[in-house]
Amino acid sequence: MTEQLNSFSSLSPAIQKEKMVRLIQGLQQIHTTPIKASHYITLTEFLPYPPYEEVLQLYGTWKNFLIESGVIKASAKPQKTSISRTPKEKPILIQNKLSIEESLHLCSKKIGPSFTVRQYTELRKKYPSMMSASNITHHHGSWKLALTYHGYLSGEAQSKKNCLKALESAQIDFNTCNLTITQYRKWLKNNVGPSVPMIKLRFGNWKNALSFLTD
Repeated sequence: MTEQLNSFSSLSPAIQKEKMVRLIQGLQQIHTTPIKASHYITLTEFLPYPPYEEVLQLYGTWKNFLIESGVIKASAKPQKTSISRTPKEKPILIQNKLSIEESLHLCSKKIGPSFTVRQYTELRKKYPSMMSASNITHHHGSWKLALTYHGYLSGEAQSKKNCLKALESAQIDFNTCNLTITQYRKWLKNNVGPSVPMIKLRFGNWKNALSFLTD
């Protein structure tokens, strides 16, 4: 079931769909309810499964993928009745949208840990199932608050200065002058700060970042 799919993107769409169907059907055997998109996204972080965005490119939405794979059935259309009734407005068909968490996660996977409203909006043109930036901002009050709440940081928050502030705070909490990556990741569980990859990106490597604290 956990067949290696590292060269997935190089396959033809037909073969990609065949492999995705086999994968989701195998995963579904150990679940009592249809697998959610958020759960699949989590699995891709630990297992060599095709990225979630490639699933969307193949099927349009997660729901369509589950339907075509036979995991769920398409809703049956109601039968027409011969009783004359007052015409009603046609219901608006709403596409299977991603949640705020899923939308931001998809953006971070595609762009990186730091992204602006403009970058997010541009990506959404390619993946329309993502929630709009305006809805996310309305829900959280501001774009920066939305990113912070879900564990992402604005470009300003990921500056070298703020990276060093986070490292210094973590060292104080652990009462050490030689903070390890493991300790910092534990610190991040209860605090907000730049990720380890972002710190390495800003300073080249972990050791260089710590050296700035002793200068």
